[in-house]
Amino acid sequence: MIKRPTKKDSENEILRMQQEFYAEQNRDVNFQPAAKVVRVQREPEQPLSTGNVRQSEFAKRRAQRLQTTVEPEPVESMCTEGGPAEETPEEPSTESLVMGEVVERNPEQIFHGSGGTPSDGSFPRTLHITTYPGAVKPKANEPRKSIFAQMVSKGKGNPSQPTQSTERKDKIEFEEATGSALLEGWDATAIHNENLRKLNQMSVEEISKERNHLLSTLDPKLVKFLKARKKPNTAVRNEPLHERHGTESGKCSNPDILPAGMEVLKEKGSEQWINFDVLEPEKLEWTKDIERSVKELKPGESYEARFDWKGVLQPYVAATSHPQQTDDRELYLHGEDAQRPGYTLQELFRLARSNVLQQRISALGAIAGMLNIVNQGFYDGVLELPVSKVFFFLRFALDENTPSVVEVASRALASLFYNDTDEILLDTVFDSEYGMVQPELALNITHSHEEERLQQQQRMEAGFGAMNLTGDGSRTARKAHFKAHLPDPDDPDDVHNRETMNDFHLAETDLVECLARTNILERIRYILFAMKPEGATVINCTKILIRLARTGEPLALKIATNEALIGGLVKNYLTSIERNEREHQPQHVVLKLVRILCGYGRGFYQQHLGRFHVVNLAKRYVFSRKDIDVHMIQTQMEAFRFFRLLLQCNPDADLYNELWPALCYLLEWHYQHLIFDENGPFIIRQHAVALLALIGPGLQQQQQQQQKQQDAAAAASCGASAPGQQHRQLCEKLFACCSKWFTTAERNGANEFSQKMLLAGCLWTVGRARAAVVGMEPYTAAFLTKYLTPFVRSGRFGEIIQTLSSSSLVLTHFEDRTAYGIASLPSLGAVQVRRYQTVPTLIVTSSYPVLLLHALLRLLLPDDGHCAAELKELVFSSASHRHYLQTVCARTRSSDGAVSLIGNWFVQTIEQRYLLDVLQLENGAGGRESRTTALEESPSKTNALQLAFFLTYSLSEAFYPALVKLFDDIIFLPGSYNGTVEQLGVTGADMQRWKLNYKLLAQKAIQNEVNLAPDRRDGFTVTEWKRPLLQRTWPYSPLYLMVDKLERGTPKLELLTETAIISTGLRFAELVEASGISLATPTERLMYLMAAFLGPDSKFLEPDLSALIERRLAALRNETAPGDNVFDFERAKIENRKSYYGLYQLALDVFQSSSYGHGGFGCLLMAPLAQRYDVRWRNMVWSEYVAVLRFITCEEHELFGALAQYLEPVETDSVLLRSYGQTLNSNLLRPGSIPHRIAHHHLQAYRAAKVKVMPARTAGEPEDGMLH
Repeated sequence: MIKRPTKKDSENEILRMQQEFYAEQNRDVNFQPAAKVVRVQREPEQPLSTGNVRQSEFAKRRAQRLQTTVEPEPVESMCTEGGPAEETPEEPSTESLVMGEVVERNPEQIFHGSGGTPSDGSFPRTLHITTYPGAVKPKANEPRKSIFAQMVSKGKGNPSQPTQSTERKDKIEFEEATGSALLEGWDATAIHNENLRKLNQMSVEEISKERNHLLSTLDPKLVKFLKARKKPNTAVRNEPLHERHGTESGKCSNPDILPAGMEVLKEKGSEQWINFDVLEPEKLEWTKDIERSVKELKPGESYEARFDWKGVLQPYVAATSHPQQTDDRELYLHGEDAQRPGYTLQELFRLARSNVLQQRISALGAIAGMLNIVNQGFYDGVLELPVSKVFFFLRFALDENTPSVVEVASRALASLFYNDTDEILLDTVFDSEYGMVQPELALNITHSHEEERLQQQQRMEAGFGAMNLTGDGSRTARKAHFKAHLPDPDDPDDVHNRETMNDFHLAETDLVECLARTNILERIRYILFAMKPEGATVINCTKILIRLARTGEPLALKIATNEALIGGLVKNYLTSIERNEREHQPQHVVLKLVRILCGYGRGFYQQHLGRFHVVNLAKRYVFSRKDIDVHMIQTQMEAFRFFRLLLQCNPDADLYNELWPALCYLLEWHYQHLIFDENGPFIIRQHAVALLALIGPGLQQQQQQQQKQQDAAAAASCGASAPGQQHRQLCEKLFACCSKWFTTAERNGANEFSQKMLLAGCLWTVGRARAAVVGMEPYTAAFLTKYLTPFVRSGRFGEIIQTLSSSSLVLTHFEDRTAYGIASLPSLGAVQVRRYQTVPTLIVTSSYPVLLLHALLRLLLPDDGHCAAELKELVFSSASHRHYLQTVCARTRSSDGAVSLIGNWFVQTIEQRYLLDVLQLENGAGGRESRTTALEESPSKTNALQLAFFLTYSLSEAFYPALVKLFDDIIFLPGSYNGTVEQLGVTGADMQRWKLNYKLLAQKAIQNEVNLAPDRRDGFTVTEWKRPLLQRTWPYSPLYLMVDKLERGTPKLELLTETAIISTGLRFAELVEASGISLATPTERLMYLMAAFLGPDSKFLEPDLSALIERRLAALRNETAPGDNVFDFERAKIENRKSYYGLYQLALDVFQSSSYGHGGFGCLLMAPLAQRYDVRWRNMVWSEYVAVLRFITCEEHELFGALAQYLEPVETDSVLLRSYGQTLNSNLLRPGSIPHRIAHHHLQAYRAAKVKVMPARTAGEPEDGMLH
């Protein structure tokens, strides 16, 4: 016999007993345990597909609230005597039943608490046993009865109480206590009975008199205390509960005694419940509905953010559809503000470190959703998220070894670093003509290649100097940076040196570099190839690698040279094209990573990725003819983009010849199956756009190959005809597709963005085919005449370009989001908030037509035929396009019109390129007798000049070749200024000299010398695109060279001489402003004129330069004469670097040393001393630079504003008045000068005002008229 385990047995003894039990069971088949648990199935078992799934009470109540608004049946109508009995389901026989089904109890009644005011007494209410009148001591031979049983038996056995015939026999009546509420103790009943006897013997008048006497003698607080204590225990004697509810007598002061218990006891058969003869209402409080108790917020008051499991920010109070404020949530929190919905960030962090796996996964998933929403801009100005702390938390979570936790942690990190909106828009624009150029996303593009070489040379010289190998201890001056917070590699104590930063500081500065510091590449390699996770984790990890690769070439090179990482990705996820049943497949993101890496250089693929044979693997996806699903479409699109980039970097005719059959097949497939209408799948249209973008570069390369073959021997001529025939077949299919899609667009319109992209792709490819393939002229002419011209003439095209101005990226006003974005993690700005809107939207709307117009412009630009001229007239002379260009030109006529999103990548790559081609069209048509462009309404040259200037202060360093073209073709061309050149005496030599000077300034501002190349030969990834290369005031920029020289203390000027600086900065700006272009605000012009006097050689004294300065001063004086407070000295800056305060101090120092009494210089210093400006300017000059005032020789007519503005209103500042008096007493001013007149006037006004308010002076009292 097996021994029964006891609590003293150890674990080894328990295991030994278990082994003995199993051994005995193996020897004897009939050996069975003493008891077993048997699960009984339902009879009959219903399949799950019937829909009769058991629901909880919460689910039923929620369904009722959503489906109907009918009020529930009152409780009184439920469970009546004559109601139908509840049907009980058939139970299995007791013989086979060991343990039945666990059934959730389904009550038929909903218990609601009474609407009365809750009592003020204690909870639970304390009642003495003697308060029950039927409480008697049981006899010795009788069993003891509970209070509840005594109440039931008394209510049934008392015949004196009438009962209604319709009432249930087992109706329970409860009587309240009749004892005193003020007395306590064992003798309370006796005292209470004695008091009642005395009251019965007294009359009403005696009772009232005695009551008034007691109230007058007792303390009012004591009386109030006794009344408050007596109130909750006042009872109505011998009256049942159900009768008291209907009574309106004043004696019924507590009608809500035990409401929950009485509701429960109304249940049928409750008298047979075990251990329910004692009513304990405090244990039934949980059955009541929970009332909402939420603190009301004051306007503008902040509160702690809470999120749901998807990362959505929850409102302060969850909205309810019920008129009664009851809390019907299915989940209740138990922390602070438990009544509010959602979880705080701290609670999510706590759950993410829980021991329960599901809690960790849910919390990390909520954080991932939250970060994704943050990147879309929906929380801007609403939520302040500690991104750096969240980053470290997620990075620690990624180090776990549980695959499910790693999956959600990688998703959260990918949501933080990989901006889905930016990437989707980048991939979409990649299929356009100029979309292959991709941006770097580094936070600070630190050093140029030349500067890196200089820094390396400095380190070598420092090392040689320590070895005494050279006597030259001087160090080459480092190049001045134009960006703030750049690290100094030669200063180890620099707080911005990232090598010495700790992790937390680096995360606040540059989050991507901090991620790279955490050895993320090796961790991702371990996750992908050691843990071998599902496809979702692979996609998330690859997205992180993509964001790292976009940061800069050093990180991209580190990824590409990690052979285990890249080789593993290619081997595991690109070698097979068989369809996988898994939901997430990472082939397309792996190809995208390879494409981004190849964009850093033309030889990047051959040097670092060629050994992985990605080209051969990607061909298999292009040649695949399996059923096309969404995953295969995405993979083929990435393959098209990858091959297009390779063909553009390294032309390879053999590669294109290999791809040609697949391209023909896919083009034919799109002709048969693509649905151009808006209700068709947009991803198919995107697939067609990517295909057309790949066909275009291939046609160009085939053209080059044919030219080489034509120059070859006659034996090779027959081999050259085959490719030409192939190209004609491809072009025939191409023109068939274009004709079909343009006809559909003419009939149904093109309202969706992918439709416009497809039409633009057709136009780009037709232009390539016309230039590349011999014999395509008839096809092109037929397409232009039969299909493109009717489409442009149709009303559908008018609907497309009607939204040109409203959807323009240049003209639309977007809110500034720089204060809300993640400072340590830059983005491209694909999501913006438009004016008068609060919800962020995509920067490119579905109605944006510029891409289509750009393709149409490029197709018509080189064509001089009649059809092309007619199309140009129809498109670019339309009212919508003319209004668009005039609005853009109007931006240059106001110095306050800031350019929207001047550093946005999509504005530069889409719309600014289009405006550059519009200018090229205008410049090409300038010599014709009849213009056909939209600039015809006003003087064409003036509008072209304004548009060119608009682009000059919008283009970044990455577009330096386009800036040089604008200089050469328009800006420094004398013919662009009409007759203004002759009026100002400007010659062609002056224009050429000025152009050279400004090119030198632009080159000085360039950070990366790669951008100086006329064409991008070193890759398709650009740097230094976030800021414009030139300021809006760039014609005045040469004058800042003298300010920069004073600040740095260099012995001589850079680039230009002082004479060239003053002449270029003032004369060219005068010419531009005379043409109607506003360059700077009046304050900025005042500051630049002040900078003209800061030269080291005082060239402003030369007659020609002095006359130029006086002329510019007179123009500014006339412009500011009618205004009030025209100068903004507090916020003005020149070159976005030097404030007016700093420049004014420099000017005061220079004036004191080398002004030579120049009147123009003096009037500039007097400008902020007018009475309408802040008194701090006057205090600074009259207290610290009072010696300067002696040399101010300007006349009254040379001041900015009338002299009355310096005299009125009268000065009231006591410190300044004391300075006036001290200066006059010391004879520091020249009598009759402007400063002397100002000081004398204010002192006399102060004395006169003081005499008026002074009392009469007595005899012998000294005068006190002078301010000491």
